[in-house]
Amino acid sequence: MKINFRIEVYGLTSRRIMYYLQAFKILALGYWRSEQKWKAYGILAVVLILNLASVFLTVLVNDWYKEFWDVLQAYEFDSFWYLVGKFSLIAAIYIAIGVYSVYLQQLLQIKWREWLTDKYLVRWMENRAYYKLKLMGKDMDNPDQRISEDINQFVALTLSLTIGLVRQLITLVAFTVILWNLSGIITVPIGSYEFTIYGYMVWLSLVYSIVGTYLTHKVGKALINLNYEQQKYEADFRFAMMRVRENTESIAFYRGEKPELENFLTRFKIVIGNFRYYWLHRVGLLKRCKWAGLCKYQMLLDRFKEQCHIL
Repeated sequence: MKINFRIEVYGLTSRRIMYYLQAFKILALGYWRSEQKWKAYGILAVVLILNLASVFLTVLVNDWYKEFWDVLQAYEFDSFWYLVGKFSLIAAIYIAIGVYSVYLQQLLQIKWREWLTDKYLVRWMENRAYYKLKLMGKDMDNPDQRISEDINQFVALTLSLTIGLVRQLITLVAFTVILWNLSGIITVPIGSYEFTIYGYMVWLSLVYSIVGTYLTHKVGKALINLNYEQQKYEADFRFAMMRVRENTESIAFYRGEKPELENFLTRFKIVIGNFRYYWLHRVGLLKRCKWAGLCKYQMLLDRFKEQCHIL
């Protein structure tokens, strides 16, 4: 007897989740298994180490604040200038690390995008694949945009999410220890019983983050398809104008300026209409989840899932 299990997480069925994972595997793993993999792993390792150092400096700044206010409260002006110098040194190192981290991340992004673009251009042009897809009726819309823009977005979002996730996990561990030590113990009386909660601020923060992330996802889920449609309509509008450049002689000979102009305006109205609808949803999202401070990461995650769907 065969039993089919159906798992659903945040509205995504198990089949859909497997689709995203398979799409990610196809798009991402090729570069990390290519002839350039060791150089890529080296750059990624350095970026992660720099982010680890950045989190360590953030913890030092947190300790510095305690020393600084203690000195001000005790009127120890001799220690004041020492702490100012200490902060300046930490800030200088933090800025240098941040600059080099961004530089190396963008360098890795360029190399990954270059490798992926070369592969997809070759696959599109070899054995007349572009022509066969058209004959079979399986041609994708705007393949030029898929290769030029979507690959770039996929690479940028994958790196941002991966490095950002690692950084946030390290930050979580570091500051959970600090918050746990600051929280102490609280006793909550319920009826005739008393419950002792250790590190209550950690648990409150955890609940706060989970609720905020859930609400952000529920409200922002509609933006995925809207953003996908926006890219499609923008590409259609751009391609319509590109057709005029390729067929200038025919359009001029048959005086086709008026129908071409009407076509431009029609496509542009679709672009603007979808754009307004997209921003109405986005403004509503920001109003609902601004208090949680988690919108940016969730929207990046949604855009990543969208890129998997596109490519």
